[in-house]
Amino acid sequence: MAKGKSHVKAKAKLESFARQYVINHLNGQQAAIAAGFAPKSARITAAKLLAKANVQERIASLLAAQIKKLDVTVERTLCELARCAYLDPRTLFRADGSLKRIIELDDDTAACIAAVEMGGRGGKRVERVKMTDKLRALDMLCKYLKMFSEDHAPQDLGVKYIICDMPRPPRPAAAAVSPQLPSPDSTQVDEHANQKAQLGLKPKFLPNLSSSK
Repeated sequence: MAKGKSHVKAKAKLESFARQYVINHLNGQQAAIAAGFAPKSARITAAKLLAKANVQERIASLLAAQIKKLDVTVERTLCELARCAYLDPRTLFRADGSLKRIIELDDDTAACIAAVEMGGRGGKRVERVKMTDKLRALDMLCKYLKMFSEDHAPQDLGVKYIICDMPRPPRPAAAAVSPQLPSPDSTQVDEHANQKAQLGLKPKFLPNLSSSK
């Protein structure tokens, strides 16, 4: 009898954990604590429970029921994304440029409002309207439609790259460098001039000092 009661109690705790897991937005640790397990070991307990096949099946059934109740469908989700992505901000204003009241907005425009700041006397006047991120919605739609690859580069739509094998321009010829002869040693020049002087020869490149008087 005691064994049967413990089995029923354990089954009830597993049911409680599965329900709390869905309620706590798939947070295993918080679900384990809410189901009555020890807080210190809640993370480890949640990991062990989530590995059980019967717990996984129960969570899947609860999620499916919740999705059906909330009418969460691909078509509705895409519709909401399209509303945010293609919103025309002019629909927020009247013809005279004044901001419309909330009750005056159409469904598509109202679905794109993220926050509203009220002001004025009694806080009854809309002073600021914050819209959803238009670029973020467009990015999510592009990813769903696979318009871009993972590295955000356009996908190959059949256009191939053409590589033209053009001849390379000739390289400019290196300027010819004439070898520089080593400059004559000054001592050798002086010695050569002395030898010519001893022989009575005058160098052609020196002026005749004896004839100029």
